[in-house]
Amino acid sequence: MQRFVGQTFWHNGEPLSLSHVSANNCTFNQCFTRSVSHGWNRFSNIDLDNVSHWNCAVSGGVFDEITLRNLKKRGSAPLFLNGSVFRHVTLIGNISGLKINRSELQTLVLEEDRKWRDEEVKSFYSSIDWALDISKAKFPNGATFEAIPGDKVIRDRQTQALIRREALNATDWRALDYGQTAIDIAINWFKTGSLFDAVVVVPRSSSKYRQADAAVIEMLRHHGVAEPD
Repeated sequence: MQRFVGQTFWHNGEPLSLSHVSANNCTFNQCFTRSVSHGWNRFSNIDLDNVSHWNCAVSGGVFDEITLRNLKKRGSAPLFLNGSVFRHVTLIGNISGLKINRSELQTLVLEEDRKWRDEEVKSFYSSIDWALDISKAKFPNGATFEAIPGDKVIRDRQTQALIRREALNATDWRALDYGQTAIDIAINWFKTGSLFDAVVVVPRSSSKYRQADAAVIEMLRHHGVAEPD
């Protein structure tokens, strides 16, 4: 395995295949990888520890056997992972500034490629045991996971909730009081845009939001919107 400590990385968007790498106390500075038409960027067997990101994005990526401990956001933009899939990816510690989207913006990808990738994503997840382990992760500014099937996510059942599409169809979930949490927005993203039948919802771990988010998740369980666990 190739090891890097205290380095800064840039990448200019070209297709990328990367494996058997570890990085400790490193910075990813304006790294972005464009999607490949009817293909994938591939990242496997990678260990990241205490890394930071600034204005980075990966589109059309396969992330396989990845461990990430503590991700720090520099600047205002999150790390965008667009139209990507995950197998045995483990997040640990504070994960700041992460946005996982079903696909790229419509202005950046052809409709033919979008449809192809959606089918590939569904096929990929149908053949794996689990995608993402967030059971030991905290999200200071929140995170949404509508682009990943909730049943393939290993979670902390005490704080992170599973919501199924059938429960949304059977309840008046929009009429509930979400306060200023934005959890209703995350649920709507899932209901209107996800390819899957279940999603995991997580609270923000920042002290400013933690209590309110946790209360809303308990409310969703009480009203049958989220799994009771």
